[in-house]
Amino acid sequence: MLENQLKQLGFGKNEIKIYLSLFGLGKCKAADLIENTKLHRNIVYQSLDSLVERSLVTKTEVKNVFEYSANNPQSLVEEFENKKQLSQKIAEELAKRQTEQPREVAIYEGVEGLKKSRNKILNYQAGDEVFIFGADLNPTMERIMRGLHKKRESKGIGMRILYDQKANPVDVKWRNTLEHSVARYLPFSQAFPIWFAGIGEHLEIGIPQQDNPLIFNIRNKEAVDGFRTFFDFLWGQESYVLRGQEAVRDIWLESVDHGELRFINAQGFFVEQYPEMFKEVLNKVKQNPKYVAKNIVEPEVKGRTITKLPWMKIKYSLSGPKNPNVVWLYGNKVAISNWAEGTPVVFISTNKSLVQSYNDYFEELWRIE
Repeated sequence: MLENQLKQLGFGKNEIKIYLSLFGLGKCKAADLIENTKLHRNIVYQSLDSLVERSLVTKTEVKNVFEYSANNPQSLVEEFENKKQLSQKIAEELAKRQTEQPREVAIYEGVEGLKKSRNKILNYQAGDEVFIFGADLNPTMERIMRGLHKKRESKGIGMRILYDQKANPVDVKWRNTLEHSVARYLPFSQAFPIWFAGIGEHLEIGIPQQDNPLIFNIRNKEAVDGFRTFFDFLWGQESYVLRGQEAVRDIWLESVDHGELRFINAQGFFVEQYPEMFKEVLNKVKQNPKYVAKNIVEPEVKGRTITKLPWMKIKYSLSGPKNPNVVWLYGNKVAISNWAEGTPVVFISTNKSLVQSYNDYFEELWRIE
């Protein structure tokens, strides 16, 4: 009952558990809360910081150790009273600013039309940003876009772009070489038959149609802001799924950029079944001689190609029932690949707690002699 009510007030599941525990434990250390709630230490500290920031919990230092205690429950009421007052002020200010936004719609066709529509970006200034998602252009349009992006870069206009997962990885990689650009893949594998681009008060909606694209260019800031909200939601996704052997190649190549890769249960199926793709990994490793990979596998894997790589450190300490998944750890990511259907499916996440828990698990396994 109480948990559901706190949830309705905007508390997260872990925050609820920690907040209620403080009322039961009284003044205590974070270690006591970790033991009481059985939550990961990172989650406990993050939730405590959030509750302290909201003035619901007090943090005090006693002999160089922090202790936490729940504030008077009345602080909950005060928090939402303050929010109500702030919301009222914001609503009043917005009402003053509310005016009818100008609306213009232009329709462009073909490659030349695409140039005219996209050139509107160049009318903006350094520090402005264009967002694009659903992009997957054919070679002709890609050449045009690269020329435009170079001009955009020279003006200091930023760009974030979310590509269809089947887009050419070369195009994605090229955009990430630009100073003011960040390119990623959409967090779902469903093909996106249309693209959206927005900046300032200009929204572009495009339908590829080979070399004869159809583009709608709408001048309306409200429309741009609405699409930006949707874009930011997709951009902020911590987890997503990729499919195909190209996805395995790409995460391996990405790990080389980070200088280290940690494996759990990598038996070398990709290495042996897709030697041409793996050559791309080998070539990139040559450019980064400090790169190292660590792999924890079953003893039965001894002698396979993956165990003979000079930059691969192996521990044959994995035991128990066979695990159909391979865990990859690099940078701030964890990837879990599965080949059960023949075509690999790769789950990727940047969730800090999830990444930390898998790294802790790897360390425990690596210490086993």
